[in-house]
Amino acid sequence: MKKYLIFAILLLLPIFFAKADTTPSQLKGRILLQVESHGEAWYVNPISGNRFYLGRPADAFALMRSQGLGISNKNFDSFNGLAQKNLGGRFLIKVEDSGKAYYVNPVDLKMYYLGKPTDAYDVMKRFGLGITNANLGKIAVDGKSAAITAPVIIVKPVEQPVVTTPETSATTTDNVATSTDDVATSTDEIATTTETVATSTDCQFLVEYFDNKTLFGAPFSTTTANIINEDWSTLAPDGLTKVDRFSVRYTGRCYFVGGDYTFKASFDDAIKVYLDDENFLQSWIDNARVRTIYRDRPVTEGYHDVKVEYYENTGNAEVSVDWSLIQ
Repeated sequence: MKKYLIFAILLLLPIFFAKADTTPSQLKGRILLQVESHGEAWYVNPISGNRFYLGRPADAFALMRSQGLGISNKNFDSFNGLAQKNLGGRFLIKVEDSGKAYYVNPVDLKMYYLGKPTDAYDVMKRFGLGITNANLGKIAVDGKSAAITAPVIIVKPVEQPVVTTPETSATTTDNVATSTDDVATSTDEIATTTETVATSTDCQFLVEYFDNKTLFGAPFSTTTANIINEDWSTLAPDGLTKVDRFSVRYTGRCYFVGGDYTFKASFDDAIKVYLDDENFLQSWIDNARVRTIYRDRPVTEGYHDVKVEYYENTGNAEVSVDWSLIQ
């Protein structure tokens, strides 16, 4: 009898430790959502095990690219759609193909394209795994992670469980989910914050610098900005070494109160302004001086994609884009 009891205990030990290890080591490379807070999204770096705050789609897009691992076209193509296991949870950057970025889902090792901030949002929504505040607190915040600032896009998990840590009692509310592929019972999908006033500061932009006038190829460098308002004079931007014949692309997702807006763009030399992929304001020619152009248009309430493309030919360089609600 004693022999059978020992054998039964040995069989149960691997099960106990497998469940206890669910947090945090098995969460490396995952996107986590604070279901007990406001649905803030975090990315757990699979190498360091530290987490990064994702924030808005533009923030997430910039962070995903900054955490990327460069890969050649030959190696990427050899995967045939499924990455190697050791790349699970990584962001891959095709350095030979205009810096195209992909997220490797650690669950199925499939690669999901990240072409713009809305793709980053879709990844957060699709693969976000709910987690309690207590268990999220067990994962260290990386020193380079951005601070939580409002407003944010709140994402609630879709068809994902809440990850918790197992306790000794089976009745505790912190028991671990038995599988990270279980389906959550919540039907909530997306919630967004609302603002009483919307200006061009209600968004953050991914800024990409190119060492040519045509925004061609992979960006020379990237950064982020809260507003588009630069006056480089005859100097080079911080992200470039060239003082002439360069271009910059700003990409962001911005919140608007519904109503009629005046959009204003000042620039030297050329500019294009897009709202939800519609190019509605532009002057794409060389200008020997600063020009300012305006355009009024209605905007529905909510988040909208804003993109600004700019190039400098020679001489002074500056660009600013702003908008205001018509009272």
